[in-house]
Amino acid sequence: MIKPFKTYAESNFLAPFIENLKIKVKEDLKNKVPEEYIESIFSSPQLTYLPNIMIKSLTWKETELPYSQFLENERIERAKAFIEENKTLLEDIEFVFDVEKEVIVAIFLVETDLGKKTGNFPVINVFYSLALSG
Repeated sequence: MIKPFKTYAESNFLAPFIENLKIKVKEDLKNKVPEEYIESIFSSPQLTYLPNIMIKSLTWKETELPYSQFLENERIERAKAFIEENKTLLEDIEFVFDVEKEVIVAIFLVETDLGKKTGNFPVINVFYSLALSG
C-alpha cells in the first residue's frame, strides 16, 4: 500500500508542482479569497498528498454509473428542500463565486448525496492530490 506524505515538506520532489499549484490557485481566487488564507492552507500540516487518489482516479469508471438515479423524484425533492433549508448560505456562495445555487446543489447531490456520503479522505486532500497528479 502506498503511504500518504504527512506534509508537502516531506515530499521534496513535489515542491515545484506544489508551488505552481499555489500560484494557479492564487490567480484563480484573486479578489475572492485572501492570499494569507491560501498560504495558510498550503502550509497546513493537515494538507496531505494521497498517491492512491491518482490511482483510483485512473481506474474509476464514472461513465458506468447510473446517472438517471439523480433525476428520481425523491432526490429532486430532497435537493429542493436542501436549497430551501440552506437558502441564505447558498445565496451568499452564489454571490461570491457567481455560481447558481441550483448548480451547487446538483453537484453536491451527485458527489455526496447531499452530505450523506462524505468519503474516507478530507476533500481538500483529495483535490490537492488530484491537482498534483495532473
